[in-house]
Amino acid sequence: MSSQSAGNEPPTRPKSSTRNPTQSTQPSILKNVESVTNAVLSILKDTVWPRRSTDMAHELIQVIENASSLKGIPKENLNIKAEHRASLERFVAVMVNVQPKLQEASDTYGAKKRRFRSRIKYLFTYLGRNKCTQVLESCQNEVQDALVSLPDNWAPELTTGDVTSPGPVKEQSDPETEPVTRVVTSQSTIVVASPSQDEESAAPGDQVISPSKRREWLGGMKTTFTAVEGVSGMIPVIGTYVGAAAKVGATIVEIIQQMGDNEEAAEDLTSHTGKLSDMLKRFEHGSVDQIRGDLTTVISNLQRELQNVQKKVTELGSTSVLRKAFSVGDRAEALKGYQETIRKVLEQIQLLATLNTAAMITELYDEGIREQQHRLLDRLGDANYGARGDAIEDVTCLQGTRVEILEHINSWVGNTSTSEKVFWIRGMAGRGKSTIASTVAAHWKYRAASAIFHFRRGQNETDKRLICALARQLGNSALFPEVKEAILQSIREQPDISQGRLWDQFQTLFLGPLSRLQNTHSPILLVIDALDECKDVEYAVNFVKFLDQSFQSLPVNVKVLLTTRPEAPLIRALEPSRWHAEDLDETVGIDDDIEAFLQHGFSGIRKEYGIEGDWPTRDQLRAIVEMSQGLFQWARTAIEYMKEGSPEDRLQELLDLPSICHGMDDLYLKILGGAFEKAKKNSARGELFIRLLGTLVVTPYPISLETLAYLFADYSTFRNKSPENIIRYLRLEVLVDLGSLIHVSPSSTGHIRLMHTSIRDLLVDMAIPKLVGDGAGTMLNKVKQLSKERLLGWLEHSPSAH
Repeated sequence: MSSQSAGNEPPTRPKSSTRNPTQSTQPSILKNVESVTNAVLSILKDTVWPRRSTDMAHELIQVIENASSLKGIPKENLNIKAEHRASLERFVAVMVNVQPKLQEASDTYGAKKRRFRSRIKYLFTYLGRNKCTQVLESCQNEVQDALVSLPDNWAPELTTGDVTSPGPVKEQSDPETEPVTRVVTSQSTIVVASPSQDEESAAPGDQVISPSKRREWLGGMKTTFTAVEGVSGMIPVIGTYVGAAAKVGATIVEIIQQMGDNEEAAEDLTSHTGKLSDMLKRFEHGSVDQIRGDLTTVISNLQRELQNVQKKVTELGSTSVLRKAFSVGDRAEALKGYQETIRKVLEQIQLLATLNTAAMITELYDEGIREQQHRLLDRLGDANYGARGDAIEDVTCLQGTRVEILEHINSWVGNTSTSEKVFWIRGMAGRGKSTIASTVAAHWKYRAASAIFHFRRGQNETDKRLICALARQLGNSALFPEVKEAILQSIREQPDISQGRLWDQFQTLFLGPLSRLQNTHSPILLVIDALDECKDVEYAVNFVKFLDQSFQSLPVNVKVLLTTRPEAPLIRALEPSRWHAEDLDETVGIDDDIEAFLQHGFSGIRKEYGIEGDWPTRDQLRAIVEMSQGLFQWARTAIEYMKEGSPEDRLQELLDLPSICHGMDDLYLKILGGAFEKAKKNSARGELFIRLLGTLVVTPYPISLETLAYLFADYSTFRNKSPENIIRYLRLEVLVDLGSLIHVSPSSTGHIRLMHTSIRDLLVDMAIPKLVGDGAGTMLNKVKQLSKERLLGWLEHSPSAH
């Protein structure tokens, strides 16, 4: 950061060449900051931390990497004020103290890159290293405490005789008679008139803000709300509360923005929303350490301001006020939409306003309580994959699509008067079932005690973690303490339940605790996606039967959303039940949503590639919509395929496919065939291409590039190559043309996943046999056996596994 941008003061220039006495020491300080920061980051990034410590390590990396941008630590020699230089020296001292602690933790608990087998093994073993997490958390607290002392403004110190640079002369107002409020946005600082002390009780509407300034102000608020919600997951205990409040703020900003320049209706709400933004801004670093001493007051003020916002939003609820505020006249659909948005905001505020925040703060301060709760939830084992999903499962419906079914589901979740506790969505592969499930879960994230589990074909080791994964998420429901406590109590009573049979887990972690919550009014939502992909069909069928037998015992606010393909065993188990069913294969009018999805994708391509003019043409768009045959997965794959090459040429290639081609299989085969033709120009690469696909199909675990590198380390192409070089080759030479079918994490330790289960089905049934010939079955069996033997060998024979 340069001195010109270091604050709101005008730039300065020295009167003479006389140097500041402290200037000579500046470079060493800044160099020390850079040196020790790089050393600490190197330890953090070069260590594969135990799974339970990975999130904390990533948080610490983010805190350190963000320090420079958030605090604007200068990169060049400046006349830094003495007190600011002292805070830099303290920061360096803290980092120097943290470095050996992290090194010791790394040596004790981590698997270094050079210990490659040990590092791979960590990816497949659940490790509960409480002490490692505690060391990382302690280091993070020390770093954040040091960051608090760093200034937000690094304006250089003025030496005697310094003068300001020339600039326009502006008439100065008297600060005693004309106080101002500074509203900081992401782009600039807006100065608006503030009421004097005698006017504190005056209506906020007495402050006159021009429409253009209000729009800029709202933009800054939206940035703050979005940022705070994004980091809220890093804040223990109260993070969900903070994230929910930020979500409310962002929604209200959108409401105000839809009012246009209707100043009379928007001004009061804008003022209170600005106060909410200012309060939440204190959490934008993803920590409470900077305000720990004032946290009770901060939360109390936040609660009070939420109530003020609730009052203002309520005033918008009447039809007459809405018509005036939004200039919608008699348009019934527009009015209905605004009223529904306001209703949802008020529901969320009501939940937050009635929450016992004092108990949450007590828990936050009491490390003993938090540690006890963590230990109890850890008894449920490692269920992160099915519970958390990944970049694929986290995809939600494009706004404005699937509106009817989403409204239907959300209405069902919120309706506690109906006896229908289970909603069953069925449909063939590619209809968008998983995306709908993720969208519903995201919609209710802050409004219900919710949990989601994604089954994925081939990931057999995660299948039977269903109940424990759902229970673990409910046990973290900070906004719904009664649900959280019910789950924790069940674990106290049966601490080894994770080892129990399905029925025992169902009774202990689901039926028992939820049945005791008859007086809880907020929804309790469980989303179970792709139940048909559970390899153990008997397990899946039994779960359905247990649910059917027990749902009468559950409170009316307990809701279960299931998605499945129409496969025979589950159909036989599900159809006799008295549940609401939605068949996506029979949904009409889906082409409009497919077209909207494709238009959105084409818009992104035009911007990315600088394509001008009418592309695609209306006829081309209609043809692609027709080729999709109502399958969102086909449309998504087509868009990704076009992104990977020349979009115009690849669009034409798709349009030129023979008319007999239909559905996803033909599109998949085209992409696979093109990639294989390129790979087989080198015989060794072609064979590696097939074996890699086979490995992705048969491995029982989520797999990474690093794991693949180890599996193929003995391959002739990789003889005498380092793991890093193998990883680079796999990414750039083998997988490069499969981006529309395979998700490859930017991290070498992140999971590689087929974009859709239908891709795996096609690989097994058609693609690999077509590419390999009669020996496909034998090849897959060999790859499966090799993968199994080598992975088990790491776990059984490596000394550090015991």
